[in-house]
Amino acid sequence: MSPEELFEQNTKLVAITLKKMFKNPKAIAEKNKISYDDLLQYGYEALWESCLGYKSSKGKFNTYAINAIRNNIVRRLHLDCRAMKYDKKSKKCP
Repeated sequence: MSPEELFEQNTKLVAITLKKMFKNPKAIAEKNKISYDDLLQYGYEALWESCLGYKSSKGKFNTYAINAIRNNIVRRLHLDCRAMKYDKKSKKCP
């Protein structure tokens, strides 16, 4: 199966993973001053990389992709938070 077909068949994994990670992903996006579409894009980036790098010897694709999606979303939120002005008193992004 080509990476394009694998991606098209598994695009819903991104939204499902976001819902499992955060009860309200739209609120998380607002809190981090990004759009919900940005969160989805972070997940789609990881899904695409998973489609390109997947080998059946690595186990089930869903497990492989979900871990990549989760890790990329957390990493990108962390990087976005660090890129914004850091409030030293509260130790949070403004």
